[in-house]
Amino acid sequence: MYNINRDINRINKSGADASQIRQQAQEAFNKLPKVSGEGAQLYASTTFQRLVDQAWKEAQSLKDEYISKAHIVLAMLGANGAGLNVFSQKRT
Repeated sequence: MYNINRDINRINKSGADASQIRQQAQEAFNKLPKVSGEGAQLYASTTFQRLVDQAWKEAQSLKDEYISKAHIVLAMLGANGAGLNVFSQKRT
């Protein structure tokens, strides 16, 4: 079972502010386009597909059989996108 408190504690122990990261991630999420209406279908954006592809490469390099949140974070940190910006901002 997933334990978010464990991950929040890890983020805080690293010196980062988990609540600030959560807020920044939510703000970035809120800026994304929304799909609505009957029969609307969602498709992965090119950026998201690249992130998943990179996460899969991270998993394979670690000889893992599936993508975990750790692989996604590694892919985000290696990418030049919003994920990197959230983690790289100056800590206060």
